[in-house]
Amino acid sequence: MKRFLCLVCVLGTALSANAADITWVSFHDTDAASAAAAGAGLTNAADIGYTDLLSANGHSVSRFLTHEPLSADDINVLNASDLVIISRSVNSGHYEPSADWNTQVTSPVMVMSGYLMRNSRLNLTDGGTMVDTAGPLTLQADDPSHPVFAGISLSGANMANPFADVVTENGALQRGISVNMNSLAGGSLIASSTESATVGGPVIAEWATGTAVNNGEVLAGPRMIFMSGSREADGVTSETAGFFDLSADGSTMFLNAVDYMTAVPEPNSGVLVLFAAMFLGAMRRRK
Repeated sequence: MKRFLCLVCVLGTALSANAADITWVSFHDTDAASAAAAGAGLTNAADIGYTDLLSANGHSVSRFLTHEPLSADDINVLNASDLVIISRSVNSGHYEPSADWNTQVTSPVMVMSGYLMRNSRLNLTDGGTMVDTAGPLTLQADDPSHPVFAGISLSGANMANPFADVVTENGALQRGISVNMNSLAGGSLIASSTESATVGGPVIAEWATGTAVNNGEVLAGPRMIFMSGSREADGVTSETAGFFDLSADGSTMFLNAVDYMTAVPEPNSGVLVLFAAMFLGAMRRRK
């Protein structure tokens, strides 16, 4: 019986392995709105739609207040995470060169704001040309075999269904996804915009550990951009940026990207067959 219980524990571990410990970096260090966002009429964190989606899919999410500089303790917290996601709802000035994000954070990092990609920030591109999407966004699959497209219907080179759209929240029409229109610095393009205002702009891309970015900094861990989250309505505090704007397919791709970046093993038939064989062997020996 003890051996059987051990086998059950092994299977339980395998079946629960799809949960990741995620640090979510944001203006909002709780699910409630920051003071500035609350002053603009928000009750919940602007980006709560993403953290709710992650939690609903079994991930453990801890919020981390965007700030600079990073202390040694901050870096230890970030490096203890399976994945760090920098929300659209952050101050891009916290990610200027030599802010340690590129060279000291060894955990995988997903960046959701095009403003952080600029050559004055994380240097993931060679420029700072920013354009907001103005309507429904469908992506071109530049790497259609990438796991981020698992379960997504493609029509030729493009997604068959929209990825995201502009949203109305807090009684106001928000601006769209902010796309950096410059060339990637060392990254591999996965998906780009087909929307007229931002056509060709990178929306999903990745960088391997050890890649040198535009200013020569060498990445201490893997990086991905996954552009999502609204830009704040004109004239309103930037702490209201980051409302959830993904479609059903976009949401699937976001979860695929999280699984890919955390290299989370999914239970498969091989695991189940192995467990069954071990179980039957144990039962025969008990007879």
